[in-house]
Amino acid sequence: MRPLRAILIQAPSPKTSNSPHLGLGYLGAILKAKEVEVKIIDATAPYARYDNMEEIFKEVKLFKPDLIGITITTLFSVFSYDLIRLLSKLDCIIPLSALPRFDFGFSVSSLL
Repeated sequence: MRPLRAILIQAPSPKTSNSPHLGLGYLGAILKAKEVEVKIIDATAPYARYDNMEEIFKEVKLFKPDLIGITITTLFSVFSYDLIRLLSKLDCIIPLSALPRFDFGFSVSSLL
C-alpha cells in the first residue's frame, strides 16, 4: 500500500514572493513526520515555472494526491479560488485551506 500523498499549494498571483512560504513548509514538515509523502508548489516563487493554472493542474494530477492544501490570502484570494475550482475536477481529493482569517461572507464550498 502506498503512503498517503499530500500536495500543498500557493496559487500563482501577479506578485512574485521573494521569501519562501513558511506555512506550507511547516505543514509539509508535520505531514512528513506522520509518514505522508508531501509535494509543495509555491507558484509565487521567483523560480516558479507555472505560467498558468492548467500547468499546476497537470502536476497535481500526475502526483495523484489524497489531500490538497491551498493557501488563500485576502489580497489574492481570487487566484486561489480559481485553482480550487479547477482542482475540484479531480476525484478523491479533499481541498483544504490555510488562512489567517476567514471573513469573506461566503464559503469555499459554494464555489465548487
